[in-house]
Parts: sequence; structure tokens; C-alpha cells
Amino acid sequence: MFILEWYEKFDFFENPFETNLFNTDFSVIGLKEEKKEALYRVRSGTMLLIEGPEGSGKTAILKHIIDNFKGRGRLIYVNGNRLNKGLDVEKLIMKSSGMRGKVFKKKPKAMIFLLDNLESLSKKNARKIKYYFDQDYLRSVVFTTKDYSSLDIDDSIRDRIDKRLIKLSLPKKKELIELISMRLEGKELFSKEVLQEIAANSDSPKEALQNAEKIAKNIASKKDMDIKKVKELLEKEAKREDETDDDVFKCMECGKKMQQVGKYWVCPDCQDYCDSCGAGLDDEDEECPECGAKVEE
Repeated sequence: MFILEWYEKFDFFENPFETNLFNTDFSVIGLKEEKKEALYRVRSGTMLLIEGPEGSGKTAILKHIIDNFKGRGRLIYVNGNRLNKGLDVEKLIMKSSGMRGKVFKKKPKAMIFLLDNLESLSKKNARKIKYYFDQDYLRSVVFTTKDYSSLDIDDSIRDRIDKRLIKLSLPKKKELIELISMRLEGKELFSKEVLQEIAANSDSPKEALQNAEKIAKNIASKKDMDIKKVKELLEKEAKREDETDDDVFKCMECGKKMQQVGKYWVCPDCQDYCDSCGAGLDDEDEECPECGAKVEE
């Protein structure tokens, strides 16, 4: 028996509240000048850092960069929440340039390196980014982080970033309402009061869309969603999200759970790392480039 998706009941071809960033346009949430500056910095061949709280639009700017430069050169995007714990910059560059397992016989096409959600960067990776940037293998490097002042990053990288900073803040509630209304394409699925309640309980575009979807699903199930029940649902979902454990990472190579060693997350099956601090190791390392511990055979 064929069952309609919840959004098809409202005559939508697909989910209007899609939050997969790389299939989604958040352009309604301002950032016009910030996007323009980011593109200028990338074209200029610089290191740039974008700072702002979660939900402020950091990744949306990176998506804007990708949309403008895809097809013109190689782009490397890395989500630091998932990869920087075991990130090897050199391997990423080799793989993206089509030179994996080989030496550079000629200078590869200048690449744009986007490192999202950066909270720390090992000295080894900082050294490699600096080298490939200075040698023009990397045309431009863009980092995003919540707080630049507390970022654990090498001074050589800070020197190259210098004052090239874009600081973001959370969107206003009226902008979140505007985003949801735009997605509804003129359909009056929510009352003004419900839209205001969704915005009041959301800190980011993604969260606003997720909350809107939860309420829409309840309405599609023919549940009575008066403003009181809307509030109860959003409060219940917020509590459930707080109890969810987001601190589990899986290896992008083998899919197994990664383990935390020091400040890094590592995969025992796919990575060579220091047993003392968790920093990544190269085959020729006799001691850890991060903490100096002797590497055992």
C-alpha cells in the first residue's frame, strides 16, 4: 500500500524543511557582505578565519565558497567535528589532487582548503598547512571556529591569518521566521503565533527548520496542534536533544568508533598515533611532534 510522505499531504514535492546544508540554500539569512568578503579573500589567495557561535552561518559561508569555485579548481572540505581528531592534511591534499601514493612531479592545480568547526590543530598538521600554502599548493585556506581567542592553533597559522577575520552572530528571530515562511512557499501551514514560538525556541536556521518539521509532521498526522501543544512539543524536543550524546565519532575510513586519546580522537585500526597525546604520527617519526614522547616500534 502506497503511503504519502508527510509533506506530500501539504502538496510539497519534497521536504520544505530540508537541513542538509549542501543541498540547502540559507541565503535568506543575511550574510551578504560576509559572503562577498569571503569570496574576495579566497580569490586573493589568503588564509581567512570565520568566527561565530553554532548556527551563526559559518558553514553557510563555506557552502557559498564551494558554490562559487566548484568546477574551477579542486576544493577540499573537512568538517573538524568529524575529522580533525585524526586529520592528516598531506593525505587529504594528495588524495584530492589525484596524486595519492605518489610524489608531486609537478605543481598541482592550486586548491582551496576549507576546514570547518576547527577547535584544535596539531603542530604537525599546522606545519603541513603552512608548507603547502607557502608553496602555493593551497591557493587559499579558510577556517571556521566558535572562538578564535581560545583556539588551540600554531602561531605560524595565526601569523598568516593576521587580521583576516569575519565575525558572525546568531540570526535574529524575525530572520528565522522569514526563512520558514520562504520554505512554505505561501502555504499557511502555521499561524503567526506558531511561527513566533518556533523562532523563540530556535537558535539557528537549522534548528528552526527542524522544529518546524516536527510540528508539521504532527499536523500531518491530524493532531490538534494549538499553541499550548506546540510549546509542549518544542520543550520536550529540546530536553531530548540535551540528553543526546553527540560525543561519539566514527572513522571515515572503516566506520568503527574512534577513541579519545588526550585531546584527539583516533582510530586504532586506521591511524598511527602517539599513545601519550593522540597526535598523528608519520612512518619516519622517532618521537611525537606534539609532545616529544618516544615512538615505540
